[in-house]
Amino acid sequence: AIADEGNEWGVPAGQPLGVQHPAAWVQIAAGSQDQTRNTMTLCPSILSKRAIEEYRIDLGKEIIYADKGRARI
Repeated sequence: AIADEGNEWGVPAGQPLGVQHPAAWVQIAAGSQDQTRNTMTLCPSILSKRAIEEYRIDLGKEIIYADKGRARI
């Protein structure tokens, strides 16, 4: 989105402005598992305990599953 004049965040008019997306996704890609190791260690701190419990997320695997194994993250 582009900031309007006098927006509530104080971003200058015409500048890019971040907005929430209803279906935001984060994708992590690499050529090998070793390349993603550091990034994947962030997952436990990014996800709240509530999200882990609500979506039944199973951390600590090469592929992270949710919803009792029916969905992949």
